[in-house]
Amino acid sequence: MPVLSVVVLLCFLFGGCAWAFGLLRGEPLRARLTMGISLALLANMWLPALFSFLLGFAVLSQLFAGGTALLLGLGAVLFFKSCARRRRDRLSSSPIRSGSLRLRTKSSCFPTARLSAKARAMKFCPVWSAAADAVRFVQRRPDAMNKITQMLMEIVSELSGKPAGAYNIREDGQCAGRQSTDHIRITPKTSEPGIDIRVLPGTIGESVYIPACITHAGVNDLVYNDFYIGDGADVTIVAGCGVHSDGEEEARHNGIHRFFIGKGARVLYLEKHVGTGDGTGKRIINPQTQVQIAEGGYMKMDTTQIKGVDSTKRVTTASLGPRARLVIREKLMTHGVQMAESDFTVDLDGEDAGVDLVSRSVARGQSHQVFRSRINGNTRCTGHSECDAIIMDEGVVSAIPELTAANIDASLIHEAAIGKIAGEQLVKLMTLGLTEEEAEAKIIEGFLK
Repeated sequence: MPVLSVVVLLCFLFGGCAWAFGLLRGEPLRARLTMGISLALLANMWLPALFSFLLGFAVLSQLFAGGTALLLGLGAVLFFKSCARRRRDRLSSSPIRSGSLRLRTKSSCFPTARLSAKARAMKFCPVWSAAADAVRFVQRRPDAMNKITQMLMEIVSELSGKPAGAYNIREDGQCAGRQSTDHIRITPKTSEPGIDIRVLPGTIGESVYIPACITHAGVNDLVYNDFYIGDGADVTIVAGCGVHSDGEEEARHNGIHRFFIGKGARVLYLEKHVGTGDGTGKRIINPQTQVQIAEGGYMKMDTTQIKGVDSTKRVTTASLGPRARLVIREKLMTHGVQMAESDFTVDLDGEDAGVDLVSRSVARGQSHQVFRSRINGNTRCTGHSECDAIIMDEGVVSAIPELTAANIDASLIHEAAIGKIAGEQLVKLMTLGLTEEEAEAKIIEGFLK
């Protein structure tokens, strides 16, 4: 009995330690179960083998020793297989440097990514890939972020270090930190790169942080994030993307966000984009947002892009149920030869649904902006879109509104105003002691606010 007690105790000890280790590393439930059960069974086999040998039972000792070896090999195979699967899942969004092989991502609307020689070797050599993943599993720290990531997070999410509450930090296509709460669960996807964020019904006053950072040239990141907001919840989601490049290759982030907002739920979605670095490679951010709002639901999207992004195409689609409401506020500034395109499509499908879409932008240098808005009133509803833009230097702004009323009780409005800064505004500020450049900056700041 004492021997059996020791065996059982060590099984629980080994299994518990493995479970805690996987939990601290942010591993999914399946990986933690595999590690815990494997180590527990391993302890259950090698300890009887040792005692049998000490007591002189040679045959029994050999049987237990054989079982130990078998379990050890099985555990290693399962672990390496899990690591290899995780590697394959994030190949399309891993830090991809220069090379010749091209890997097609899941969505054909994004450019293909190129793999380095090392990545090619890992793709076609499962043993090498599994071994490398095992080493990274032991060495990596999910909350370890480089200085560029920390700098970008402070800009796009106003964070310094780990945030309180639920968060997922994405760095160069990989997870640099993840935490769930009692009411907000964040789990990695198994079929495509990205995460699922589930907010339990009735959750009030909590926030979720999901910044994505690209820290060097040659990265082509693609991620799918799905948000499931339970009925009656009221939460804030702080997203944002920062792209940094000091090289000649492109640095690109393609984020696809899908929102499923339950009845009576409210969501405040804050998103800021920025580009930094002195490299000549383009900094590209192409977000796609798909929104479904159930009866009585509400969502406000506040998006900002102020500087550094060379090319962006924002595509937003939404479908609103009865008495659902969507509010969108877009702030955008381009300079140099940058290109920015915003494309909004909102279907008002439920009675008394409403959308209020306002975009304010500044085009400087030789930059080019295109604003498209489509509001489809399919029942009794209200819709309003507005595009206000300031042109400076040789900037170009195109506003292309489209309103479709398919019901006699649909009330849809569009407004647009594009022009330069009024001369009297500059003169007024300059009489207060500001230079022309300082006066322009003050006017732009107030306009975008």
